Amino acid sequence: MNIEVFTSLVNLLSSSLSVFSNVTAIVASLAIAIIVASLAIAIIVALYLLILSYFPCLTVNKLDHMMLKLKETVEYCHENEIRLSLPEDDPEAYIKVRQKYSRIRMRNNILQSTFFTICIWTYIEARVKIVKSIVECYWDASALNASLQVPSS
Repeated sequence: MNIEVFTSLVNLLSSSLSVFSNVTAIVASLAIAIIVASLAIAIIVALYLLILSYFPCLTVNKLDHMMLKLKETVEYCHENEIRLSLPEDDPEAYIKVRQKYSRIRMRNNILQSTFFTICIWTYIEARVKIVKSIVECYWDASALNASLQVPSS
């Protein structure tokens, strides 16, 4: 009888050890998964910050702020009767930037309203084109705003 009890105790201990080793393996797998996920998030954040350092404007909202600054500069020039020093080769630069901005807003609104009715790849393609246009319009507006800035006296 003592041998049977001892055998069952050994069997119980060995099954406990195998359960413990399974738990240890699961914990180790989870730790590796957490480390990999953390690294992936860190890489994504680093890439996002790198992209933002090259392209400070990737959204329509940020473009709205730049266009508001440009509009305020133009209005200030008109109110104080300061002649707009637009580039000589393009006297309608402000109008062109405003038109480009309006087209971007319109395309963005259309894309947002049709999000659920189009294929995801079509949406991504259209979004990339809009972001490209946003970046171009931002650089145009930024350059125009810089050329219109009135030196402080």
